[in-house]
Amino acid sequence: LGSGGAAVQSEIRLMFGEENPGVDPASAIRAAVRAALDDGRKDGAMFALRLRRAHRMLGDEEVAEMLGEALLKEGGKVDANEAFHASHMMSGRSQSAQKSFLKVIESGGQSEISRMFGVDWSEAPYLGFPSGYPPVLFVSDERSLSKAESILKSARIVSIDTETQPVFSRGEFEPTSLVQLAVRAADGGSTTIVMDLLTTRHTKIFKRLCGVLKRVILDPDVCIIALSRGDFVTDMAGLRKSYQVRGMDSVQNLVELNSMWRALVPSKFAVGLRHLCAFALGVRLEKTLQMSRWKRRPLTKNQIAYAALDAYAGLRIYEVLQSSARDSGVN
Repeated sequence: LGSGGAAVQSEIRLMFGEENPGVDPASAIRAAVRAALDDGRKDGAMFALRLRRAHRMLGDEEVAEMLGEALLKEGGKVDANEAFHASHMMSGRSQSAQKSFLKVIESGGQSEISRMFGVDWSEAPYLGFPSGYPPVLFVSDERSLSKAESILKSARIVSIDTETQPVFSRGEFEPTSLVQLAVRAADGGSTTIVMDLLTTRHTKIFKRLCGVLKRVILDPDVCIIALSRGDFVTDMAGLRKSYQVRGMDSVQNLVELNSMWRALVPSKFAVGLRHLCAFALGVRLEKTLQMSRWKRRPLTKNQIAYAALDAYAGLRIYEVLQSSARDSGVN
């Protein structure tokens, strides 16, 4: 970061208590962000954004305002992906900061990815379930688990994702709250299942639920869809740590959406699920509930729909990319 580098490094050490355990974290993070922004370069603004993302104090209005203004001032120099991510983390916390982030996104052409594809984030509709799509099956008792088990027996393609209560401090851990599966059956039918692990973990059906989940993941005749192998392994590690569920990362038939994307598009970039929704489906993926309270029970209808749509997005992206691959002769 040039002349501000030493000051920023010092503030980072203070922030994480490596030099002064008694320092006020709020003051330290503000000072570190100011030092980065005062450097006056793109690197400074981006470093400040990442610094704030790494820190637990997501409710700090002053830091939100500083970053929002800095990123808006930087305009086209700031990566759209970073600003897009930050805007949703800010949702409901600082309206002016969120508007600043969204202006950066909607200005268009600010990152190499955006320049390549000319995505207009502001005009795209949000992803939703098509008319006539079956209701989301929420698994929290024996009856709903039996229905899920029956559906998964005929599964041929399964997009999988998880939701976990966010943590903002080093050393904190929260168990996986939900596992969601978007299922394409052998007859072409599609269903989305959301399994409530937190509610069922102390009930007699939990062992059976884990067995159902493990069987479909390890079935060599089922294609498992994930954004990347790294994302999948991280989710399975979370299940293992949360509930001592082992062996699920030994999947035999995993398809990575990022690998499919890079095989079809001359790009070195790995892109997130939001970008793939825009590029492959022409829609935006609603992410404002990403940081919501996933351990709270009962979950809201919006939380359940959000979780289900994340898995459904993976399934739809896979099918569109698969079709494009066939049309293009790409293996």
